[in-house]
Amino acid sequence: MAKSISKKSNEQSRVTEKNAYAYINAALKDLGWDTRNPSRNPSGQVYTDNQALEHPELRKGLGKDRPENVVKLTETKFWVIEAKSKRTEIDKAVGEAEGYARNINEKSLAEAVIISGVAGNDDDGYLVRSRFSVGGEFKPVTLNGKEITGLLSPPIAERLVSATDPDLQDVPLDEGVFLATAEAINEYLHRGAINKNDRARVMAALLLALVDDTPPNIDANPRVLIKDINSRAETVLERNGKKEFFPFIQIQLPAAKDNYVKFRRAIVQTIQALTNLNIRSTMSSGTDMLGKFYEVFLKYGNGAKEIGIVLTPRHITRFAAEILDVDHADFLMVVKRHLFDLLASLR
Repeated sequence: MAKSISKKSNEQSRVTEKNAYAYINAALKDLGWDTRNPSRNPSGQVYTDNQALEHPELRKGLGKDRPENVVKLTETKFWVIEAKSKRTEIDKAVGEAEGYARNINEKSLAEAVIISGVAGNDDDGYLVRSRFSVGGEFKPVTLNGKEITGLLSPPIAERLVSATDPDLQDVPLDEGVFLATAEAINEYLHRGAINKNDRARVMAALLLALVDDTPPNIDANPRVLIKDINSRAETVLERNGKKEFFPFIQIQLPAAKDNYVKFRRAIVQTIQALTNLNIRSTMSSGTDMLGKFYEVFLKYGNGAKEIGIVLTPRHITRFAAEILDVDHADFLMVVKRHLFDLLASLR
């Protein structure tokens, strides 16, 4: 019996790991990587599974090991990605990716300079952690002071390789990726039966809930998950002296319990999409990409259209803060620049 259970568990693990393979491939493609096999396509950049062994130097370093993906950064530098089927295995995924990278670096002329661990599945969402090699030590990759939470875009990878520094600042953002993601999120919320006039409010709560280092517990049941998100959003508002706005962004569960499952899935998918965008890094950047991203949700709500909300660019708010001598050292940009005016208008 134990053997049968073990066999079933292994089969389930293989199925969910296939989810991770598909997730990685789709994410890399969306970010602008050419996911074709470099050994067979001159423009290709992504080896999948045993394809990496077609490269003679990678074969020397990996031996019989086969990470989920090896991304070609330059002719000699590579990025190793390893996946696991459960979010709780993220540290294991990162550790194995580092082990593969060290073998490549020690046993071949190739150089694995970036590693990423991916852990999760389609139902529970995915965690991603990336490291860059500095003096033989793999250090967390950060952007604008926040650890990157999605797979790396080509501009970020290029900056890492050229700057040889894991702490990046103001890497150019791909507006097309941001706006396409916003449209995808709007569709998630639509399928989750979230009214179009409520989507901007839901997004406000989710953005605030993602401010701190520890993300919401998306493994929880719908009631606990929404309570967690609301609590985090309220805490951020209170911390910044704006608690009175909380009632206007508080997320409510659907009236019908039959809708709880699809509602939860929409919220989890949205959090995953925001995580993939490294939204916390964007909040800390000097760009107005977040404003353009948020406007996508405003345009679908009739209330927002009637109000005619205008989101203030960062250089204007910064100038006003300097003129007024406002202390904004610990003031969340997304709250300060976009959400407060919106929420005040929606009273």
